[in-house]
Amino acid sequence: MAEDHKERTGEDSNILKVIKNETYQDYLNNKKTQEAKDNWVGNPKRGTLRLLVEDLDNLTSEEKALRSSKLAQITNEEWYHALVISDGYRHVEIEIREPKGDYIHDSNQIDVPFSVIEQVPLIEGCETLVNLKEQKECFSNKINEHVMKNFNTELANNLGLEKGVKRIFVSFKIDVNGDVVDVRARAPHPDLEKEAIRVINLLPKMTPGTDKGKQVNVPYSLPITFKVD
Repeated sequence: MAEDHKERTGEDSNILKVIKNETYQDYLNNKKTQEAKDNWVGNPKRGTLRLLVEDLDNLTSEEKALRSSKLAQITNEEWYHALVISDGYRHVEIEIREPKGDYIHDSNQIDVPFSVIEQVPLIEGCETLVNLKEQKECFSNKINEHVMKNFNTELANNLGLEKGVKRIFVSFKIDVNGDVVDVRARAPHPDLEKEAIRVINLLPKMTPGTDKGKQVNVPYSLPITFKVD
């Protein structure tokens, strides 16, 4: 992590939202349910992202990858300022930048983050879904499928990179017309950045996202992970 990140730790006596809390044992049992976990991760404070892990002191490789992905998203999207990581009992908050006021969710602002928008952009193949959670999952799956189909993974083997797993962090926006704009990439080599930008620019026109009845720009980011042999 960068040295200028600020970290704060604390105890989480009730960090996971409780659906039923008749007794203390009910509370402890409910903290372990997937519903409670999804509720906590999906309802962060304004300007923050959340990550739930099994053990705060011993992150798995998958959890470390998720942490890196979320930190990259916060770095690329100025609406966010911090990541909260918790194992349900303790938490650490990693602050990337100073928060912008109260982070009021107002569709008068030009960009509304994918995680909080009322109606996400709809990509081809997801138009018939009506549930917001399913729409978000479908959108993410379609983007990942597009990248896997079009990204030239052989390119990395000819750039003199060290062997191992490499990641490219990509961000873009779906504007009020449904077009993909402002594509950016950060990678271990400039040619990989160009390839990532090329692939994202191939995405089709979409139905724009809306918030409070208005069409808005929607920032989105994702990591592209591949292995150099």
